[in-house]
Amino acid sequence: MGKSFSIYVLLFFAISVRSQPNPLDLLVSRLFKDYNNFASPYANRRNSTSHVEVLISLSHAVIDNVNERDWTIGVLTLLTIRWVDPRLQWDPSLFDEIAEISVKESALWKPEIFLCKSAESTNVSPDFPSAMIRYTGEVSLDVFHKITYSCQMVFDDFPFDVQQCQICYGLSGISGATVDLIDVPPARRDIVANSEWFFVGNISVEKRIAELNGVHKDRLNYNISLSRRSFFWVALIIVPTCLICIVALVGIFFAGEGKVIDNAVAIGLTTMTSLMLVVTILADSLAKADNLPGLGWFVLYDIGIVCVAAIVALVLDHSRSLAISSVKKKRQMNTWTTLLVSKRAYRAVRVILFIICIVGLALNVVLRWSANST
Repeated sequence: MGKSFSIYVLLFFAISVRSQPNPLDLLVSRLFKDYNNFASPYANRRNSTSHVEVLISLSHAVIDNVNERDWTIGVLTLLTIRWVDPRLQWDPSLFDEIAEISVKESALWKPEIFLCKSAESTNVSPDFPSAMIRYTGEVSLDVFHKITYSCQMVFDDFPFDVQQCQICYGLSGISGATVDLIDVPPARRDIVANSEWFFVGNISVEKRIAELNGVHKDRLNYNISLSRRSFFWVALIIVPTCLICIVALVGIFFAGEGKVIDNAVAIGLTTMTSLMLVVTILADSLAKADNLPGLGWFVLYDIGIVCVAAIVALVLDHSRSLAISSVKKKRQMNTWTTLLVSKRAYRAVRVILFIICIVGLALNVVLRWSANST
């Protein structure tokens, strides 16, 4: 009898324990019983002056690509959005001290933050992301985006250029409330560039507020500075261009006297053909803007220096030939004729012209990018 009674008591106790609802299930049922995720909690006609603060925190940004031809940049971002929904408040003491729960994002009303100044965007969050809700009604949601932003680029200092771009988020007024979009700097903001670009300085935040047809609009612009890694262009374009021009000038001014015309013409044409390859690379890589990029001007000036050197060498050689012919016929010499006929003076003039051209090449490098380096 006693043993049977004990068994019945244990069974009754087990059934009673199992029949008690889980505090978390009770809390979720209570919060979402009459919850409408399509309606704003601030759409209250009686209180049209309610103020809504939406906090966003850009904690992670990765430069995926930079398209110079289209003036766009691709950015992977992690944005944390926080807001307060009064309908999701509870007393933790009534629910086994539960202070925070996680629910599917699709079950919640969310402020509609849009991406401004973007050409294209893709949500790369999980298919069913979760949001954290605290007992105070504060909701926190992490959103991953792959965004293509429009960025007006300037290539005057290419390949030492620095581009100023923006990551922009906006929020329109919620019915029945005014909206304040606030940036909350994270404890650590990870900014990662790619193999060709790196970030310069820190991200600065600029807020824009506008009112259009009674709708309050807030925008937050995250200003970023991207500097190009110029070693590739220096090693494969600038240095070879300078070396090609130096070799061409050596051939023009120090070739045998009897081959001046042939060497000057051949070397000038070969140099122009070689440097036009650089122009082709720039034409394929950069946008067709009104102004040439810095590297384009650099190559153009180098071509001009070699061409002028070839023309000067031809004129000098032709003048010397005329001077020698004049001396042979008239047997009289003036100061200029003496200088042209003299082999020593003629070689000295060629050396001086060579040095002037080399100085011109050096000044082309220094003056082209000196402002950028300072």
